Amino acid sequence: MTQADAVRAFALDNYVEPARQSGERFVTIRTGNVHKAMELKNKMPAVCSALRAKKFEALAGVTLVKEEGPYQGANLYLRFKLLRAGEERPQRGSIASSARSTGAQSRTVSRMEQRCKQLVDEFGGYIRQFEIADPFTGPSLYFHLRTTGVVRRHALVRDALEDSEFWELLYATLASWGMHRMGRAYTKLRELSEIRASFVAQATAIEALQGLRLSELPSAQLMQLAASLWDTMEQLRVGRQDTRLVANTKALHHVLPDLVPPIDRQFSLRFFYNNTNINRSEKKLFQEMYVEYHRIASAVAHQLPSLLNRGMHTSETKIIDNAIVGFVLRELR
Repeated sequence: MTQADAVRAFALDNYVEPARQSGERFVTIRTGNVHKAMELKNKMPAVCSALRAKKFEALAGVTLVKEEGPYQGANLYLRFKLLRAGEERPQRGSIASSARSTGAQSRTVSRMEQRCKQLVDEFGGYIRQFEIADPFTGPSLYFHLRTTGVVRRHALVRDALEDSEFWELLYATLASWGMHRMGRAYTKLRELSEIRASFVAQATAIEALQGLRLSELPSAQLMQLAASLWDTMEQLRVGRQDTRLVANTKALHHVLPDLVPPIDRQFSLRFFYNNTNINRSEKKLFQEMYVEYHRIASAVAHQLPSLLNRGMHTSETKIIDNAIVGFVLRELR
């Protein structure tokens, strides 16, 4: 049993079942109480993540209806509705369903929804297409593997942010991923010291997200988390260009590889929007794409473990990114 499963089992036995037996319709769980009762040490983000996950809702027969307090803190209160026999959890989180509810369905949203469904239905095929094409080799693969290896070696994100080796490798990775071009090209990285300082300044916000996994995020809080992620990313100083979506997601992906997908113009934007332009609010674009990344991750979660740590398949967000690359190579070229 994993630690997350142990947390969920504890909450079920000590909170949900007693409330259900008493005839209650709702139960509120304070994450700090669970952490203390289980005698855990420095595992608060893991407790919060385990109890927010859809896996807990399915296990306990509940649905998360409200949360109050810091996203990963001891004073986070999660309020669940106890479902009766035959009562289904509401389905939330799709950008397309949100658009329909407001009458704002568009061709862009329809295409996005259709492509995401096709990606899920033929996920294995697009992964194979990516592997056959083998588009990322040499320095782009070497430095990526080295960077992710260093960050996984640290138990705490803050330790990685204080590791000079991590920063040297990340700088090389970003350059090899096309974020710094010689000559008069517009795409340029800032000085390493400036990049590092901007991450250190956001260390508390980044550390609060440690332990979260894209596929396990509760749909009810997805837009809130996406907005919070972007607010943090907006403060990072990675590229010299005006836009931040590409450079900052690629950089933060290497700090929170299970949570933040790397986004680029050639594949990500083309897959979701059928073009490579950033011509409106970057925060809005990130939120829209993040909801769909989550929808894909949730649908293919059972396929990810067998792919993990094979070449460029270094995290579940990178595996999904690789499938998107495979889709573009096969369908849009």
